[in-house]
Amino acid sequence: MKLTNAFADHLGVAYGVCIRDQFRFIFREFARTAGYSVPFLDLFFIQESARFRALLAAHLEAVAVFATLEASPEIRENDKIARKIAFQTQLQTETFLAKKLFQKMEQPDLSEYLEAKKRLMDIAFKPDAMKNDISDAFLEIFHGKDSPKITEDRRYEFAKQTGMAAKAFRGIFDVACKNFATEAKAEG
Repeated sequence: MKLTNAFADHLGVAYGVCIRDQFRFIFREFARTAGYSVPFLDLFFIQESARFRALLAAHLEAVAVFATLEASPEIRENDKIARKIAFQTQLQTETFLAKKLFQKMEQPDLSEYLEAKKRLMDIAFKPDAMKNDISDAFLEIFHGKDSPKITEDRRYEFAKQTGMAAKAFRGIFDVACKNFATEAKAEG
């Protein structure tokens, strides 16, 4: 398959949709495994909840890129395409979550989100990165580096949830590759 900007754009959009859907359907499971108790009436705890949700968005963006780079040495070697996929994933995620999340956040939380996004994405781009590196970094960002809340059980459970997210992104990647290969055959 030939790597193109169109492929990177398509994949980033698909990842953004996947992240949006993970927020809708399995957010509470991510929260539980990370050690965050989602308030019953989320409305009254908007800032507290927004912080966790923003950090989770950064985490899922990094997991999407990690899953792609792990699946495709060709993309790992093509930094331009890899960064385009990361950019589109972040752009789509932020677009989907803007009204419900980012527009409600205060500046310190937005700054923390941007720092977390950079840190997690840097880990995702490391050639020797493991999914546990990303999940451990998330827990450290959320709870604090040496927090007693980060137990081995919590690390294990959150890494397992991260692994399931990585599998979802890998499935999207595989479908995108097949679709682009089929389109290329039809055109040529």
